[in-house]
Amino acid sequence: MTEEDHHDDDSDCYCDDCGYLMTRFSVTVPATLSLVMDKDGNVYAATNANIYNNSTAAVKVNEIGLTAQNGWVIVPYATNMANEKVDSKQIGFKLRSDESDAGGQMPLAGDWSIGRDESLALPYDAVVSASTAPIEGETVLQAMFVIDWRD
Repeated sequence: MTEEDHHDDDSDCYCDDCGYLMTRFSVTVPATLSLVMDKDGNVYAATNANIYNNSTAAVKVNEIGLTAQNGWVIVPYATNMANEKVDSKQIGFKLRSDESDAGGQMPLAGDWSIGRDESLALPYDAVVSASTAPIEGETVLQAMFVIDWRD
């Protein structure tokens, strides 16, 4: 008797011959989270950011690593930027209800799990220190999502 490989031509995660559930880990995260700040200091973020779980089972965001770029410094989201120096290149970041802290970390609270074929909305916001010159097209922050199977 020979064993044959499972195959899933209709992409439903089940073997077309025997019905075996085939495992697939596939999660889509946003490539960018754009921010715009007007001359009065108001910050505007996109409203359609989501993480999509295309896997065969539920997944969970375990960690979000933040890294400042191009001379910027991550500060607590609660920072009152009116009290900070102009051109100090400071940014505080909020993703869902979780906020950057004094160490530039993003501690996660609440439920970050995503069911099979579901999505997780990512409303986000930032506080940004004032600048004497417009800043256009500059990457100021990088977010790395660490995602694994949900227990």
